[in-house]
Amino acid sequence: MADRSSFAAGPDEGPDYAGSPELALVALMALMSRFPARATPALAHAVVAHLRVIGEEARLDARISECARELITQWEALAILSEAPAEARAAPPYCPQLN
Repeated sequence: MADRSSFAAGPDEGPDYAGSPELALVALMALMSRFPARATPALAHAVVAHLRVIGEEARLDARISECARELITQWEALAILSEAPAEARAAPPYCPQLN
């Protein structure tokens, strides 16, 4: 189990995920939306940390927590892949709705 104390914050330390787990979900969405533009290992590791918090949170809907737990392995792999130089990474898949 992850040490959740690092996510509980004082007045100048950031959000209180232990007191308001929804904040971790909001932060996760923001982090994930930034990854395509800035695929860095630090960002991927931050996503993994937030997925762990959400995956362990009993106050959130069980389906949300389960989904978060299932995504951890994929984001750990993205953290490793993002360490490669940009030119060595494959282009993202083509999505006609977005292009």
